[in-house]
Amino acid sequence: MDRVYSMIQELRDTSSIVDKKQILKKYMEHREVPEVLKLAYDPYLNSYVSDTSLYERIVGEGPIYSVYISIREFQELFMKLHNREITGNEAKEEIVSFLSKCTSEVRHVYIRTLARDLKCGIAAKTINAVFGKLVPEFNVQLASTYDISTYYDNSIWYASPKMDGVRGVFKNGVFLSRKGRSFVGIEHIEEELRELSEKISADIIDGEIYIPGKNFPQIYSLISGDYDMKAKSELKFYAFLATNSQTSSTVEMLRKLDELNAIKPKFIVPVPYTRIRNDVEAIIEQTKDYVSCGYEGSVLRHPNVFYSEKRDKNLVKFKFFNEADVIITGILEGDGKYSGSVGSLSYTGKIGNVTIEGEVGSGLSDYDRAVIANKPGDFIGRKMTVKFQEMTPISNNTASLRFPVILGFKEDR
Repeated sequence: MDRVYSMIQELRDTSSIVDKKQILKKYMEHREVPEVLKLAYDPYLNSYVSDTSLYERIVGEGPIYSVYISIREFQELFMKLHNREITGNEAKEEIVSFLSKCTSEVRHVYIRTLARDLKCGIAAKTINAVFGKLVPEFNVQLASTYDISTYYDNSIWYASPKMDGVRGVFKNGVFLSRKGRSFVGIEHIEEELRELSEKISADIIDGEIYIPGKNFPQIYSLISGDYDMKAKSELKFYAFLATNSQTSSTVEMLRKLDELNAIKPKFIVPVPYTRIRNDVEAIIEQTKDYVSCGYEGSVLRHPNVFYSEKRDKNLVKFKFFNEADVIITGILEGDGKYSGSVGSLSYTGKIGNVTIEGEVGSGLSDYDRAVIANKPGDFIGRKMTVKFQEMTPISNNTASLRFPVILGFKEDR
């Protein structure tokens, strides 16, 4: 298991996908490596551990007594959690007992595996490029950004509001995030989705976990913690798609949503659609209406090609601000109110052929700054989404972003 720990550290030290693949190849002959990767990234396995803080507190301590712990023993513990043979305090006690026998390095590996993310910048696609079909890939439909210069062959769009929530997809009988990770503590949503999928014969129900008036970081923090079950019960799932293998058009898909609405579910809210013309003026007017109601913008769905498990021009998003995903390259100290704390983050990225770079602090909450200051290594090399008004040229192929604001760190947006 020490080799797995070394592999994770090497993966964290590079942001290059090519380098990460080479590191995985370097360690692929070690038996424990694929077994840990399988447990950590298979979307259909779940430890039901969302808050690892209890276990992280004992990572730095030496083992209470030193014994050899095999990967098989950990797999047995993981599957007991997955099958819900142990839950609640019993599960916590058994995990603590197990980890107390391990060295701090081995504990780190097992804790990150229980959390289902080794925090080293890899995903199923990268893993499978080296190990073959080791991990099932959980693909979802993604919206591209509306581009006025792109030709769209449809005369109309079906528009819906774009919410700043956490993506969730009920598919193949399981409820997972966009990244194929299980949710913990929102079983009220999953159970109702399972019942509804049978009632309306839907193979897939796609949408956003959302609370009106709250933004993505607030909602994600609520979902990922396990400390406020009452607040979690206020979360609802806004379904913008329901489909099965017989559905052939957006109109038919919308009938499925109407069926959902007729049932009057408690925690599932079918998202309303509006039929609009395919022209910029109509799109802008509809988006203004959505923004005035507190939404991010609009999502436009093609009338015929209503679903695919990829990003294409048949599903587009329209917002008045631009967005970009960038890589965090540094953490800068603040001044004034934030003296001695995190002031801003330096970043780099690409928009088309232009390299963008700069610093941004707007959008960081005091909580964000505290978390980043406590674990800076978890953020260097990580992606974040920023919105901005426009690009300001620095040189021929380099620009900075005007009025950048951090929308969130890349998890399940």
